Amino acid sequence: MDDLLKGMKGAFGKGGERHEPSTLRGFLVLLGQWRQGSIPLEPLLNGVDLLQKVALEALTESRADIAQQRMDIDFHETYERLHQLLAELSDELDVLRAALRGGQPVLESSVILKAILGEIRQVEDELSSWTDGSVPVCIRCGSKGPEEICASCHLERLYPDPNMSDSLESAHLGGDYLRLYKAYREVIEGDRPLRSLAALLLPLEATLQELMRLARHSDLEIAHEVQRGIQGLQDFRLGLATRKMRELNQGWDKVYASAVGLVRRLPGLFRQVGRPEEARRLEREQAMQDGASFSE
Repeated sequence: MDDLLKGMKGAFGKGGERHEPSTLRGFLVLLGQWRQGSIPLEPLLNGVDLLQKVALEALTESRADIAQQRMDIDFHETYERLHQLLAELSDELDVLRAALRGGQPVLESSVILKAILGEIRQVEDELSSWTDGSVPVCIRCGSKGPEEICASCHLERLYPDPNMSDSLESAHLGGDYLRLYKAYREVIEGDRPLRSLAALLLPLEATLQELMRLARHSDLEIAHEVQRGIQGLQDFRLGLATRKMRELNQGWDKVYASAVGLVRRLPGLFRQVGRPEEARRLEREQAMQDGASFSE
């Protein structure tokens, strides 16, 4: 669902590039240029095909979301309206294509497409209240309300992160990092309660505190990376208290960056402090993990 809403803003809503034919706004510019005689027919027909492909992909995704997800009634009504507008857009592009190929007038299609763009922008404004982070929502069903727990899904309502990256960083890591990463992903995808993260922070924190004790006086670079990981866990705890996804995302970014900075340096640290067996174990584990990622 999140991917579709982000795509809607770029392809059909206010975020669409004015001169990009794969966006509705950009296509309307292209259509206006053709009507003024500024471009030949072929680029416009290609634009019809491209925009319809984008619309059909969004239509398929919205249909799957509606069928598979249990949605709050208000969110469902808005989402259904979005689905209907996508279907109307695809149908009107069929009409426009036939008119262009048959040499028929296209003014009516132009008016209809502009009206669809305006309605999609209205839907985008309505949907933004679920994604702009101003109010907490249930990530699974989309319900909003003052209650911390969604009565239908039994999950905490979270404040969305409007600037969340499209892809979450991962690395060739395992153990406590892997367990935290998977749980964090499940929380922000609405598949796991937020409160369950608390217990998963403890073992990783104990590991980082031990590394800080070893590195504080022997390797300042490692100490810096360890401190970054600890700060990431603190961000996670802040997110547990505030229910803000921004803090959870920032927490993972720091934990991930810390882990990447540590993974090749730790064997050297363990040899410095007289623990060669641990150094060799880490090197064997890293050799086994190279080439495999826990990203989905």
